[in-house]
Amino acid sequence: MLSQENLVTGRQHSALLFAVNRSSLGRRIGLWLMALLLLSAGTSHFLWPRVFVQIVPPAVPWPAAAVYVSGGCELVLGVALLIPAVSRLAALGVVLLLVAIFPANVYHWLANVPLNGQVAPGWYHAIRLPGQALLIAWAFWLSRPPSTETARPDLPER
Repeated sequence: MLSQENLVTGRQHSALLFAVNRSSLGRRIGLWLMALLLLSAGTSHFLWPRVFVQIVPPAVPWPAAAVYVSGGCELVLGVALLIPAVSRLAALGVVLLLVAIFPANVYHWLANVPLNGQVAPGWYHAIRLPGQALLIAWAFWLSRPPSTETARPDLPER
């Protein structure tokens, strides 16, 4: 099992995000949810590659390879988000990956690419494109250092 020593207590604890003291609960939940999303998306790239190959812009050579590479990146980054020593760097990698794959989503919309013979309704793209921008912002937030608690002057010291 991966473990680290807590520098304050000297006790060993899991090196995965089960016991990260510096991070807030919201940040830990955010990391786990983003990891789950990436692991699900990455897995789907390998289970159903034809779905993703269809939306790769024609300017990208070797569309199937691009799908497998992006799926592999999603899997690696999903796992890396759960390792505290590299989670911030992994989150930055997620930002870069989401920016890199954004043109495929724009191509899907503008070229009206059907998936499995069905053209996606307009509302799908109206949600998906801004949704990806929100994912980018979320990943960027996860890449920032955790905020440290500061004493509030209106509260007594403990």
